[in-house]
Amino acid sequence: MRPGTLNHPFSPSFYISLTLQLLVLLPSHYHYPSQWHNIHNAHYEVYAAQEEEEEEEEEDTRILQNNNNNNNNLFCTHDDVPSSTSTTSSSTKVINQVLSYLDDHKRSIQNTILQSYTDHHENVTRPSTQYLYDDFRASLEWMARVGVDRPNDTGMGGGGKWNFYMGPDNCDNDGWHIGLANVAAFLGQSMTMVILNDTCDELNWEMIFPNPNSKDPDGFYPLSNACGQSGVSYTKSSPNSCPASEEMYQCDVDPYMKITAASKTTFEGDAPPPLECSPRTADQTVTGHYDPAPNNPDIGGRIVNEEGNVIPSQLGRTDVEGCCWWGRGALHTRGVCNLGKLNYYLGAGAAKEGRDGGARYPDIDFCTNPEAICADATRTMEMRWTVALFEWTERIQSHDDGIMGWNYIEEVTKFAMEGDLISSVQFSLLQGEPSHFIDEVGGVLEQGCPFPPCDTERPQRLRWKSRRKRNFITAVEGVGLPVKSELFRETEEHFNDPLIRANFEDVLLLSKSPVDGKVYQSYRYHFTDFMESLRKMADVGFGDNFFYIGQGMEGTLGENSGLLNIAMFLSYAIEMSILDDACDEHNTQLVNGRFPVSNACGMYGASYQDIVCGAGAEDAGKECPLDINQSFSAVTRTLDHRAPQPFKCAPKSQYPVTGFWDEAHLEENHKTAFTNQIGRIDVEGCCWWGRGVLRKVTQGRCFFGQLNYYIGKRAAMEGRPSIYPKIDFCSFPEAICASEHSNELRWVSGMFYWIKQVQSFDNKDGWNYIEKIKELSTAIISGGELDRSLLMSVDCILKTGSVDCDSAEDLTDRLNEVLTLITGFTLPTQSPTTTMSPSASPTDFPTVIPTDVPTSLPTSTIPPSASPNIFWWPSRQDVDLIIKIIEEKRAPIESDLLTPRVEIDDENLYSLDGFLSALKVLADGTVQGLYFYVGHGTFTNYNHRKRGLVNVAAFLAHSKTEAIHNSICDERNVDGIEGKFPLSNSCGQHGVIYQNLRCTPDEAFMECPPDPGLQMSAVAALTSSDGAVADPNGPPAFFCGPRMYFPFTGYYDGESKTIRNDEPFSNRAGRTDVQSCCWWGRGAAQVKGVCMYGKLNYYIGARAKEEGRRSLFPSVDVKGVCMYGKLNYYIGARAKEEGRRSLFPSVDVSSSFFGLILLHGFSDRKLTPLPNLHFQFCQNPQAICSGQYSYSLMWVTGMFSWVEVVQSHPEYSVNLDKIADGDMGYEEFIDAISDILGSSDDDKIERRSNFKLAVDAIGLA
Repeated sequence: MRPGTLNHPFSPSFYISLTLQLLVLLPSHYHYPSQWHNIHNAHYEVYAAQEEEEEEEEEDTRILQNNNNNNNNLFCTHDDVPSSTSTTSSSTKVINQVLSYLDDHKRSIQNTILQSYTDHHENVTRPSTQYLYDDFRASLEWMARVGVDRPNDTGMGGGGKWNFYMGPDNCDNDGWHIGLANVAAFLGQSMTMVILNDTCDELNWEMIFPNPNSKDPDGFYPLSNACGQSGVSYTKSSPNSCPASEEMYQCDVDPYMKITAASKTTFEGDAPPPLECSPRTADQTVTGHYDPAPNNPDIGGRIVNEEGNVIPSQLGRTDVEGCCWWGRGALHTRGVCNLGKLNYYLGAGAAKEGRDGGARYPDIDFCTNPEAICADATRTMEMRWTVALFEWTERIQSHDDGIMGWNYIEEVTKFAMEGDLISSVQFSLLQGEPSHFIDEVGGVLEQGCPFPPCDTERPQRLRWKSRRKRNFITAVEGVGLPVKSELFRETEEHFNDPLIRANFEDVLLLSKSPVDGKVYQSYRYHFTDFMESLRKMADVGFGDNFFYIGQGMEGTLGENSGLLNIAMFLSYAIEMSILDDACDEHNTQLVNGRFPVSNACGMYGASYQDIVCGAGAEDAGKECPLDINQSFSAVTRTLDHRAPQPFKCAPKSQYPVTGFWDEAHLEENHKTAFTNQIGRIDVEGCCWWGRGVLRKVTQGRCFFGQLNYYIGKRAAMEGRPSIYPKIDFCSFPEAICASEHSNELRWVSGMFYWIKQVQSFDNKDGWNYIEKIKELSTAIISGGELDRSLLMSVDCILKTGSVDCDSAEDLTDRLNEVLTLITGFTLPTQSPTTTMSPSASPTDFPTVIPTDVPTSLPTSTIPPSASPNIFWWPSRQDVDLIIKIIEEKRAPIESDLLTPRVEIDDENLYSLDGFLSALKVLADGTVQGLYFYVGHGTFTNYNHRKRGLVNVAAFLAHSKTEAIHNSICDERNVDGIEGKFPLSNSCGQHGVIYQNLRCTPDEAFMECPPDPGLQMSAVAALTSSDGAVADPNGPPAFFCGPRMYFPFTGYYDGESKTIRNDEPFSNRAGRTDVQSCCWWGRGAAQVKGVCMYGKLNYYIGARAKEEGRRSLFPSVDVKGVCMYGKLNYYIGARAKEEGRRSLFPSVDVSSSFFGLILLHGFSDRKLTPLPNLHFQFCQNPQAICSGQYSYSLMWVTGMFSWVEVVQSHPEYSVNLDKIADGDMGYEEFIDAISDILGSSDDDKIERRSNFKLAVDAIGLA
């Protein structure tokens, strides 16, 4: 299992005083009616000064955050983003992103794009039989990953490859959107050309009217249309014939070729026969025409080939000699030039010239057998796609018209990243005249230039212009292209203003502890997730429904009304969920003085499973089916260990009756049934509690059914566009809080409800929410007084669906606060603004403030002297050069050093991009007094460069030996005693006790104090100790916890593959428990022990930040224990209850501890780790393997350890000099490192072998 992506940690100082900001920066008379959305310049000056002061400290943190946020994306600057004119090959990561996204939208693509008309009326479609998704996908992947070689002697920009462009690998991790736009453009053209007609061969579609001026002219289809249609000759007209510079590729016209198209129209009724070519003969000098005889149905369509009754094609042809070059494949590739290039690069022409490696079809001569595209017995289904993708890559992608100033890559990039994707297409479609990107693409494809007519001698308008636009819109929606409208871009720019974003993150997204009232930065609700969710719901939406940000209004008034709607939504989001930092609805209703467990079925008189979509309503019948066998738990509950457990639902076979939350014993009591308000004493079918940012109103089967119908799996299954096509909100409603998309879904689910319940409100009395919002924004701009009754009505609409109710809540003060912070404008109110308090804790528990963890070690604010380090300090240029050299060796490094020994169903934990991003930070001295050595003066001194590269090679060899080879982050239990593996091996293996790995006396103040209260669990390994795929019934992952919960530990029996935990079993050091045993090895170098974790904390973790030093992973001033509900899920009572094996079946770890308790969430795919509370390495060493920044920490901690243990050793520098000078062999050098590390003989041998691989891969041999 990969390290999970956890939510953001707490912030050490979460906001600048709002009061101070308002007093200093927003005087009481501050009022700019016409520019509500602008911020006063003073804001910028203050914030800029603060930002400049902190910029240096935050730079390196941003490097590593960028790496983790982009899943191992190599740290980059704007210079790293490929220019539009650079190579069109894409990185493996970007290709995977596009393909994965397309796979997620497979059903939508099949049901919207890969559809064909049933008849010539073109109003009913059916699934295409000639163009299938799997064939398209396979061809696309081949063209993107492998591509077509371009020989150096071609004269066509020779050298390199033609690859289908999937986008750049950029810093924002959205370059793949460009690739997706490229796919959509291709599929839109393919729909226009072939898919809707469901044919591979071009059809005879052009009708000639010999007597066009007659009252009812008859039209005929010349059979000579095979030579060219729409006035374009397939052998003579551009782009079907090659220019002089490319004539070498062109097929020779053979007058004796005789071919009949393999396909014809699938429409019912009479139609022209398939196109064909054949030589003229003495007996047959003309080919005739097809007469559909529409006015004589008794005769029907027929071929007429009579002397004196000849109807020429538009080209004037009356024969089909040499006319075998009609269109074929997914773009109807046609003409002697295009088919000739196809043969030269993919067919027999490539094989003939010895370019077999670049020939996809070496046995096919497309010049003598072009019909193979449509008639090859085994390959035609994918060949028709490959042929089209090649033409697209060679002709469209590479089009760069310097005279007209039109470059395809630049245009598709501009379209995807800057333009208003959908609106601009629809606008030009409605207007008819304005040129649009897709018009220009059609011009290049059809006529060879972006602005037709391109042939001045025979000018032709672009065919099917409106149809191309409509099909492109369908393709964009079908592939799920992430769109940004111009309006959203303006909204995004507004919120990305530094001060507004800081206000949003540091004031609005604050949560409050119900225990001691302290506020902290929410770790479930984040600004970036909000903005991405807003984009999806404002620009993509569902059906014709969008989150309102000012659509349909011009200028400032539109933007302001949109901001007001956002502020209204945020006000409720804060009150309902953000203040409590919750996703799931909590158990808050007392019944007879107790909290019934069956409150999951409904509270305050409601039965959630009975909330269905009303008959006669728009969404009638869309509710989720009731499944009484569903069983899962909520993720969140009130952040007080005395509060009731999270909601759960389960069949009666699991919980025949349910009881109540026992406050005295802090556990659920199910010994006797205890009813909720509506009489429920079970939780069967009770999975419909509220979730997300509006969790107090999003209950019931109707809401989750609507989600599934409009944006979930049901939409995808039924062929409609879906934002989350793989999530079934009916079978797993907890996906909102416990899935890979939870960070967005918490917001999206609330926005969805807001759209359906609030924005759409328009009653018979004329009360229309959107109109009221517009009126209110106008009143605010004009300085008018706010009518609180309007907000009371909105509250009623949100909670009851009516403008009138008895329990309306006045959120005017909260709205005023939100508006002030996101607009800089103070809202006029009828009463003084007061600060809203958070929702009350559900009980009157006495306030208990946990005592800080005591420490007997002195706190020092003076950094210690660094470990001995005799290397010269490298320059940034040295670091960049070494990184460049390593990057150039990517392929051998990835294959020989970063690939696990066995193939596992997971991406590699350790990527080269992750390594390089960490190296960039650790190598230039970011960590005070310490740096990973990469050489100095490397531009001019080869020996110094070699020293640095050898150090890198040795570290990579060490990392492969310790972790990469077996694809582990957490250390595994491998030290068996006669086939029995002690569970206490987490305390140490091979006779070593990790908590006794102490610092030297002069550095003792840095080490971590062994905290007996720590509890955590390792991530299960994917491989076993012998390198095979891990046995799911093998030794369990390491864990640690206090003796009060784990009095003793047993062992894992390797023979019976069972856990024996009925009596103590000691490890080699005599330990029979796991108290204070959280210091096992983690990361690339398997860092272990209280000294090394303490140094990590001192130099790059919480303590560095607390003591005023630069920190790569700063923390907050939060003490306490980081608890893991997955202990309970895997090895405690919950595992036993749910039918899995359990080490401690009687212990409910999640409900019996005295500190902060958070349950572990899970999804139908994989477990989702808990939010990481901080980077306090002494209190949460597991952050290395199970945290938000794990992809960096696995490398960073390993490099840090390498610097401390290896580089600081006095012999190491001497040995580096020797090996650079040729005075020491590689084997002797790496063996010396193994001696420094104190390695076993087996590790020494493996490290030696891995070092040889590293030396070869980096090019040092």
